[in-house]
Amino acid sequence: MKEATLMESVLPWVTAIGAGVTARATVGLALVAAATLGGAQTQLQLLREQAVREGRPYVVAEVVPGLHGAGFTDLVVANTGRTIAHDVTVDVGPLTKRNGDDHISDALHRYLSTPRTLAPGARHRVMWRMEPHSRMSEAGPEQTVQA
Repeated sequence: MKEATLMESVLPWVTAIGAGVTARATVGLALVAAATLGGAQTQLQLLREQAVREGRPYVVAEVVPGLHGAGFTDLVVANTGRTIAHDVTVDVGPLTKRNGDDHISDALHRYLSTPRTLAPGARHRVMWRMEPHSRMSEAGPEQTVQA
């Protein structure tokens, strides 16, 4: 009879200790789940920001050697982004003609100030400057380009 009494008194203690361990483990798992959820939300926000950055147009303008040969300089405007660039204009300030024979500055100003649409990967190349040589006089704006 004494054995049954001992077993009956130990069993509630073992059950109580097991319940306490289970409760602590459940609280620990809830904390881990909350931390994981917080990390997942942070990761989702980072992915959203990256998608916005990658999904926008990136328009660049650079002055390069001209296609017409030595003494010529061209301006290349390109969309290197992944989406269409709408209403693209290039502001280089007022273009100053080099002389009365300058046939580039007015057309260049019209081109740069007219809003254009550039598809992803599209490039527009226009003459920027022509240095004088034996058969032609100089043309193009006096501007210098600084980056």
